Amino acid sequence: MNISDKMRRFMNFFFLILLGLVTFSCTHSNSVTERCYTDVYRLDFDLSKRCENGYPWLQNPVYSNFHIPNIENEDGRKLLKFCGLEGFPIQEMNQLKVDLYQKILMPLQATKDGCVRLECKGNNLRKVALIIGGETEQEKRLFLDTLLFNPDSLWGKYSISFPSQKVSLLSIRIYAEGIPMKPATLTLSRCAISLDGKPIDDFEVRVPFPVTEEEYTTISLNVGDIGDSIFSVCPAKIIGLCESVHRSSGIQRLEANLIMEQVHHGRTKLILIERSLESSLAYNHYIHHEEVDLDTVLFYDAPNPFLLEELRMFNAGRAEEEQVSILGIDYEYEKADSHSYCGDMLFDFLVWVNTGKQSRAVNQLAELVVSGEWYQANGLFKGRKAEMLEILSGEEYECIDLVLRYAQKINKDRVGGSIARDSMMFERSRFLIEHLGYNSERIFLCGQVSHLNLASSYPNPIDVKPLGKALKDRYGGEYMCYLLSVSSGNTERYGQDFKIEDRELQLTPEGSLEYSLMERKYLSVYVPITRKLDRLLLTRWGGLFQLEQEFYPMNLYSRYNGLFFVTDTVLNTPKRNTDIMVKDINRQKYRKKIMCEILSNGKK
Repeated sequence: MNISDKMRRFMNFFFLILLGLVTFSCTHSNSVTERCYTDVYRLDFDLSKRCENGYPWLQNPVYSNFHIPNIENEDGRKLLKFCGLEGFPIQEMNQLKVDLYQKILMPLQATKDGCVRLECKGNNLRKVALIIGGETEQEKRLFLDTLLFNPDSLWGKYSISFPSQKVSLLSIRIYAEGIPMKPATLTLSRCAISLDGKPIDDFEVRVPFPVTEEEYTTISLNVGDIGDSIFSVCPAKIIGLCESVHRSSGIQRLEANLIMEQVHHGRTKLILIERSLESSLAYNHYIHHEEVDLDTVLFYDAPNPFLLEELRMFNAGRAEEEQVSILGIDYEYEKADSHSYCGDMLFDFLVWVNTGKQSRAVNQLAELVVSGEWYQANGLFKGRKAEMLEILSGEEYECIDLVLRYAQKINKDRVGGSIARDSMMFERSRFLIEHLGYNSERIFLCGQVSHLNLASSYPNPIDVKPLGKALKDRYGGEYMCYLLSVSSGNTERYGQDFKIEDRELQLTPEGSLEYSLMERKYLSVYVPITRKLDRLLLTRWGGLFQLEQEFYPMNLYSRYNGLFFVTDTVLNTPKRNTDIMVKDINRQKYRKKIMCEILSNGKK
């Protein structure tokens, strides 16, 4: 699939948008020394100044390609302006869409009534929604209210009141839609908050109380018994390992050690990871077949390398019923022109596993899925099951059957697919647990904290019911989750030009739980989460992209059953400065070559 001139223009324009987003989230020229709510939470939308330990507005990444952000000056004020796209080759993106999110730790002083007032203006807007929500110290929702309005080219102030009693966290979401195919703009001046008639800046900025040694107990972890003493008394069959940071080498090693202990004790036969099921099939096949090597063009971004190689060594020479599987619970929901990423990932696996065997049925299936012909693919797959099972294992057949059954349902637009992500991960987790995990005494789920915790998707700007809460609702005490955190080290993150780079983690701030553990000189330790930690405290959170802030207030007692903490002093191997765009282009070219070979062989 060669990249057309249209796609080249798309990528060049996308680079421009990414550069704008980097300016939006990271630019700072003025440093603020005196802390007030307006500066800490950027309530004036002045992104040119930076407040130490401040919290910038989070942007829903789903809408990052639907606008260009700019900083404008007007009457001595710096304004944040979003401009819609025009003449874009992908039609749906010719509509302004903005989704900003902020969560504020409210003052300690007791108040009764609050008000949020947004000052803004715009052109060609279809609607703007100001959505506010209140949460308790335990991250339990008290209310959620929405104000809809349609600003014009003159400045307007739009207010929504709320009861402020017992509100520890106030969430504010600003969502805007422009009229499709028209040049829309949204300009933001200020988001003012008042409590009992007083500006919030009249109140002292609340900072979570420092974590003290009296609030928790610790259990030292020894080599050879990293987590077995904890898990041996854990009643749960399903254990979520919640990564505070994606791709941290320290967390990946800890995760691998915790899982492999249970594997060697014969308790674990199934591991679920935050990867799409269709893309995980290749890695699962790799650990089950010591004679095969991964295709580095098709599969260049393997999950936890420490865990993958340990599982491959464990499975080598063992009977099939003794082997361990690693499968994804995520899904590929995006489409690009006439093909879907779900179809691409499934195509990659099918042609790779069929290499040297050349099953015509498998090649025909690969041709159908990469073309997005799901109905025909499903019919072929079931109608020629015997031929499929000559190439695929029974487990692989069941997984592909699941992908095909859901393919038409889940291949939505980027926005709808992203919002449905946790609910779809739950459906896949449920199927894999109940159909493939029956012989596993303990099943591990590995993923980012925003998905696997029991309470809230925050700080993820997409506010949905997290997968962990859905699992708890279905399985009750059979599901427990544990936070994996680290004091320092490096992690792999996407840069502005589609490169994965090694980035240093932010320094652990005083008052955070990680700082308290680091001060006690622990190399690795387990902390049971008890009611003593039933309050908001600072803890680390990080995804795949570099952000200004890595420590957010969260209630660990509401979210987790325990914490595994490691001091990571070993940097990642300096191999990762990977140009994802180049890798993806090479993979697309390789797919086209394979597709031509399949079509050529089919005519013979």
